[in-house]
Amino acid sequence: MGKRRLQEEADDRRRRRLGDTDGCQNDYDGWKPPAGSSAPHPVARVAMSTVTPRDFFDRYVARRRPVVLTGGLEGTCWETAWKGWTDDALATCAARDDMVRVETRSSVTGAYGVGKYETMRFGDFVQRFRRGDETCYLTASPAAVDAQGRPQVAAPPASRLLGDANGGPPFRPKIAGKLVPANVNVWMGASADGASSGLHHDHHDNLYVLLRGTKRFELYAPSEICSMYTVGAPVAVHRNGRINYEESGRTRADGDDGSVAARVAAGAVNAAYAELEAAESAMANGEEGGAARVEAAERAVDAAMDDAAFTAAGGRGAEGDGDDGDDLDGDGFFGGHDDFDDVDDSDLDADVDSDEDEEENEDGGDGAGGDGAGRGAGGGGGAEADPPSFSRVDRDRLSEFPRFARAHASARVQTEIRAGEVLYLPAGWFHEVTSKGDGETNRHMALNYWFHPPAPGGEDASTYAFETPYGSRARQAMWEDDWAMWEELHQSSEAK
Repeated sequence: MGKRRLQEEADDRRRRRLGDTDGCQNDYDGWKPPAGSSAPHPVARVAMSTVTPRDFFDRYVARRRPVVLTGGLEGTCWETAWKGWTDDALATCAARDDMVRVETRSSVTGAYGVGKYETMRFGDFVQRFRRGDETCYLTASPAAVDAQGRPQVAAPPASRLLGDANGGPPFRPKIAGKLVPANVNVWMGASADGASSGLHHDHHDNLYVLLRGTKRFELYAPSEICSMYTVGAPVAVHRNGRINYEESGRTRADGDDGSVAARVAAGAVNAAYAELEAAESAMANGEEGGAARVEAAERAVDAAMDDAAFTAAGGRGAEGDGDDGDDLDGDGFFGGHDDFDDVDDSDLDADVDSDEDEEENEDGGDGAGGDGAGRGAGGGGGAEADPPSFSRVDRDRLSEFPRFARAHASARVQTEIRAGEVLYLPAGWFHEVTSKGDGETNRHMALNYWFHPPAPGGEDASTYAFETPYGSRARQAMWEDDWAMWEELHQSSEAK
């Protein structure tokens, strides 16, 4: 019986490796290349100066359509980064002594995306960057939480370079309208011939601001999930393109599993108690109106506690999503968790990479590394396993991935962006990015924003609204409250 079960588990792993996605419900209804046409398909290019936030939302965000905004960054909110983030400025900035995680490769011919990292001072990385060192790459920061249990929106160097206090670009650019940021990162590297990210998708809407170099993107719509041979087992593709995996559980279309509503409610309770403590101190000191202030604070505590209990029972977080695929469990929350970090997903099941050796013996390799190194190799050297959102496709062995080969021939979207341009890429769009430095220094640098993806709402649960992109006023308020709490915490930490 034990041997039979082991064989069944091995067969299941093999099916997942070969892209068996029969159990995935794909409800994606956004833009994709016209059926029956040949690839590559272009990405629309539009002058940034002609696009208002509402235009941007209606024409691209709501339609889930990628676009390149052109015309340069002068006169935009990113002009300070465009002109001011020189090598000298970065080497002496406030983040120079902060520790950052840097992705590494053994040689300039090796591949990034194999999960090897080092930690170093940002100032030391900048010195390697300015020398044109092609073996290290500053990528997205690993997931971390703040003092209130909230995933950090920005870590060094981004947290030290952005914001009014630092004289940098905003954490929330106006072009994004009412979308709420999930994460902001600075990307820096050097490559003369082009370095690849590996094929994968993000869980959030991406606004990618290129400051130096060029980036070539190969894209596939979320509707092509069955052709991508992902590391994880996909179970649902939401209408907006958000993809859920067996390994990480289901979320709403906006990425929440109920934890955001609970976090906001807990924050309100803490704030109410803080005000009550201040009011009691004022009354004890004999301040005028102290007693009335205490009474009001006590009422606020009661209201916050009631709201927290309502949320825990599935109240606030369960209202108004409008996405048919979102089923609540018995707690009123979603199974799984908020799949926050798009690059270093913490949702990777611990046993996924333990299957690698067995699958290599069965299949002759792990089907993911273009240089033969293999993704997700466990063991030493700072290696980390690939998250579920990465593709296992090996371009040197396309005959083993026939569905991808067909998608490549018919559904592939392709574009190149140059320094001074901005790419918008909706959640769930698979992409492989090839980064190449500028002609003089071979260095490339970008700033990217990940936003919680919008969710359809309205009477027919299919409408994206500019004022309430998260489907309802209640859910919009929830995300705004969560953002306001992060902003307050960030500003207080910057003031210290």
